[in-house]
Formats: sequence, structure tokens, C-alpha cells
Amino acid sequence: HTRPWRPTPSLLKVAAYQVVCALLEDEQVDQAESAAISSAERLTGQATSDAPDTVSLAGALWLIASVIAARKSDRSTAIDRLNTAEQLTGLIGHDANHAWTAFGPTNVRIHRASCFAELGDPYAVLSVATEVDVGALPEGLNGRRSRMHLDLAWAQTQARNDMEAILHLQQAEQVAPEVLRYDRVARGLVRELLRRARRPRPALNLMATRAGILS
Repeated sequence: HTRPWRPTPSLLKVAAYQVVCALLEDEQVDQAESAAISSAERLTGQATSDAPDTVSLAGALWLIASVIAARKSDRSTAIDRLNTAEQLTGLIGHDANHAWTAFGPTNVRIHRASCFAELGDPYAVLSVATEVDVGALPEGLNGRRSRMHLDLAWAQTQARNDMEAILHLQQAEQVAPEVLRYDRVARGLVRELLRRARRPRPALNLMATRAGILS
């Protein structure tokens, strides 16, 4: 007689995070927000400095919830959730990738910039960016590095600093080569920069070609 398999508490915590990510990917935003908050509150109550996986999963859920609030134009709630995540970084104290969450001080700042981008505030994005060192992230977290450069490209485009926007798009592509072809924001920025350029720079034309926007 074999005992039935039961998931461990650690697996359940990871599963809760993955469910939220899947709901958000499927555009079920309200369900993702509800699941993120309920799981984040529960895990935050269990978070201690000797349980980095729990801390990281709780923090990552607060970050997801902050982006959702920003998408709903709820600035104060987004900032409150970012601040809660930032407080949790004190239990880890450094950039890490526990439970494959990339959670740490730098990732919180990257999410802060992303929230301001969602809120349509380019100058807040540029201000936060002065505090971000993507080189501090652990190796392999290229998606996070690329996200920061995309948010900066958006902010510089809004500020009509087109050369800086192009440079950040190039840096986003350098760390994540697929971003220009598959990321909606990146492709939209390339189109906008092309639209308003009187004489598009060769670098922009090449980028648009790689993105499949120009033949």
C-alpha cells in the first residue's frame, strides 16, 4: 500500500505564483490580481530571513499586483504594493533568484519603473532609472534587463529623445534578441520612431527590418 502523494508546502507556494502568472498571461487580470493579493498576504505572514524562497515568492506576487494596479491607473495602490515588496527585500538583502522569481532590490526598482510606464509617467521612469543597475542582477535574468531598457525606450520616446530611445531598444535587443519581433511595446516604439523621423537613422531602419516592420 503506497501513501498518496501530497505536494510539499514549498511546491504549493511556487504553484500559487505560477497560477497568478498564468492568469495574467491569459488576460484574466481581475482573477490574477485577486489570486496575487491573497497569496502575497498569506506568504508575507510566513516570510522570515531564513526562508528566502517564501520571501521571494511573496515579494514577486506583490510586484505582479503592483503592475496590475498601475494598468488600472491606480497609482497609490501600485506604489503601496511596490513599497511592501521593497520592505521584503530587507529580509534577503541582495539581488537573487530564489524560487526563480528574480526577486531582490534591483528587480523591485525595475518594477517601479514599469509601473510608472503603465501609468504613463515617462519622467518618473527616467528618475527611477538613475537608481537601477541591471548589471547587479544575477546571470541569466535577461528578461528583466530587457524590460528595463524597453521602459526607458518608451520614456525617452515620450520625452522625444529619439536617439536615446533607439539606443535603449538596441540594448533591449542585445540582451533579448527576440524582443523586437515579438514584444508589442517594442514594435510599437519602432513604428512610432519611424513615423516621426524626417530621415530615419540607419540604425532605426535596420532595427525595423529585424523586427519585420520594414522589408
